[in-house]
Amino acid sequence: AAGSYAAAAAATKCDLCEAGSIAAEDGAAACTACPAGTSTSGVTSGATVCDACAAGYSSVGGVVSCTACAAGSFAGEKGSAECSLCPAGAFSAEAASTECAQCDAA
Repeated sequence: AAGSYAAAAAATKCDLCEAGSIAAEDGAAACTACPAGTSTSGVTSGATVCDACAAGYSSVGGVVSCTACAAGSFAGEKGSAECSLCPAGAFSAEAASTECAQCDAA
């Protein structure tokens, strides 16, 4: 079944894919790690799809959940592999920011 695999010939059962990996179709001989910018969205075993991280979050791949960008950084688009630092003259005060705000003139 999708979400499981049998790595060897003459297997007597299928094993569920481990956290952060998927088997999208029936008949898999191995599971595939979710690529960077995606996760299994909380599914810890037997996942069948990798979902893109929401804007404001990122992942290195092979993970169950995407990580919120720390304050001072942002991810403007969904599916980000890493968060970008706010440039000089701009800031993000909270985690999971999708953009940086410019500092106000006095």
